[in-house]
Amino acid sequence: MGVHQTPLIKVPALSIRHAIDFIIISLRTLPIPHSIFLGTIFSLAILPITNTPASHLTFKRLLLLIACTSLITFVLVTAIQAPSGYFYSSTPDPRGKSLARYILLIGLGLIAWFSASWATQKISPKYLTIASILFLLLSSAYTSRSIVNIYNTELQGFIYRAEQWDERDTHIESEKALGNTQIEVIAIDTAQIDIRDIFVTRGKGWTEFVQNCASRYYQVDGLKVED
Repeated sequence: MGVHQTPLIKVPALSIRHAIDFIIISLRTLPIPHSIFLGTIFSLAILPITNTPASHLTFKRLLLLIACTSLITFVLVTAIQAPSGYFYSSTPDPRGKSLARYILLIGLGLIAWFSASWATQKISPKYLTIASILFLLLSSAYTSRSIVNIYNTELQGFIYRAEQWDERDTHIESEKALGNTQIEVIAIDTAQIDIRDIFVTRGKGWTEFVQNCASRYYQVDGLKVED
């Protein structure tokens, strides 16, 4: 099945649609992490140790800063969608989405910082400082709990993944020691660990790109998954 390439004239509209979907889905599916991030930036901006004297920030100027930041953020996120939209008519792969997420977080962080700078001019610094410290303590507790939960629930999965790839690595090295330069490896059962064995998903031939990269890494003539 061939890859469907988007006509160039349709790429801007498709990229904008993908960018809007990405932003909406990100905020809707991860509300607590985004809220903690925004609250943390807001709190750090109003604490006395980070709050330096600045020029008076009017509400109109605040809205202008938020609008400009939002526009720049959206344009950058849209630009990240363009290559995948043009070549494959799809959204970027996870690595591309990670880049878009960093851009989104930077934009949200700037908006939170600007808002905090304006708030310090309207609300008593004493109350803002108390609220900021309480928020940082609560968010730290939530983050710590999440880290502990991930450690308790995901650790065995990471160990299993490492064992599977170590087993394949040992097999390849053993075959090399026997003088074999074209090595067939066992497909890794990844159903339990929510990850792909790219040796399988990218084809079973000797000359696939992934196999060629692995062959160079292990310094053999060829690698592939057993038929």
